[in-house]
Amino acid sequence: MDMDLLRFSEMKTQLIDYGKQAKYAELENKVINSVFAQDDESGATCKIKSEDLKPEEYYNFLDWFILELKFDDDRTILDHYIDENRAKLSENDLKMLDGCRNVFESIFRVENIMEDGFYAKNLFNLKNYVLKPTIPIEELSMLERGAILWSRVIPVKDFHVFSGALVQLKFDDINGTINYLIEVISEKPQLFFQDNPAGLETAFRLQDRERELFIEYFGDDIHVTEGANLRRDYEDFFKKTNPVIKKVREELREALLKKKRNSERQGDTEHGIDNLLDEFSSCASVAIIYDRTEGLTFLPEFSEFEDAFSSENETDIESSRKPIIVKYLEDEKISPMPFKRMYSKYPDNARLILSSVLNFIPTEVRDENDLDKYLFPFKSYFYKTRPMPSILPVDFEDFISEIVSE
Repeated sequence: MDMDLLRFSEMKTQLIDYGKQAKYAELENKVINSVFAQDDESGATCKIKSEDLKPEEYYNFLDWFILELKFDDDRTILDHYIDENRAKLSENDLKMLDGCRNVFESIFRVENIMEDGFYAKNLFNLKNYVLKPTIPIEELSMLERGAILWSRVIPVKDFHVFSGALVQLKFDDINGTINYLIEVISEKPQLFFQDNPAGLETAFRLQDRERELFIEYFGDDIHVTEGANLRRDYEDFFKKTNPVIKKVREELREALLKKKRNSERQGDTEHGIDNLLDEFSSCASVAIIYDRTEGLTFLPEFSEFEDAFSSENETDIESSRKPIIVKYLEDEKISPMPFKRMYSKYPDNARLILSSVLNFIPTEVRDENDLDKYLFPFKSYFYKTRPMPSILPVDFEDFISEIVSE
């Protein structure tokens, strides 16, 4: 076994043991019951123990719990392990442990079997990887060329190591594999950008171009319409601009993937957001915003939200304006962006109204960025997560072609 791999395996075992110490047991139990909470027939929430989980569920949970869950001080169990053991760790050890911060989860297809690992294709970001287990390769003899694996992986030098559970996915036929992959990437397009800086940069370039087309078509980067007209308005825009986007995507895609398309089909002709358009169809109003950073965003009941800030009368905040603002605050899918836009457009009103809702002194907020500390408790996910483009620089045919290729 590679010496770096052997040393990493030893440290990972020690790290797992460290994370399972009694001092973290209460927190682990609390988080497990938050992540895996279930209700019984009476509607009461059942308590869950680690032994109630499937082995692969618990191994992946534990891996995430130790490497990624941040405490109130914005530090992980990994950080505390390094601090407490720094005197015993070499510079090489610290570099390998630091790589644990870049852990990610994906689906891989085994292309070839190596002496101590696998050469595999990441079916989410379309990149090739050398993957190595921390156990002897002989114990994974059931994995053959073409096997589909779901696993968390950690970069170590010029290869990646399996982390947590290694699950082999089996489908009845290749169509089952295709349907599963497309369903996942449709729901979570951000998976394409994992460990993929070139793909991320390319997508932002494509997003900038589509935003320009959006502004040309609607006259602004925001379009507010009735829910009943949402599909019509968006699909009219899509039909008008999609040929341009397909052409730009094809140019960017070729540079990104380093290959030309073999088929005659040139990109997707479907927008792929039918569920989203249907979801908001019954809303009185919906805003389609093409933000420079967040990309394409749909906000329900936006006219009511904006009215809460644009109104100049002295209507009681509690009875009239507060409900829609609180609804936007508590909606986990809505970022801080619409609040900052309201502040930019109606600064005096927004300062007064938000001070009542978020409990701050109006004079404490001088610009939209001063809102961050008050919005953070409601929108921490967005502040802790790197913004991702809302458009892919490749299309679904690229994912399909990787599945069917030999």
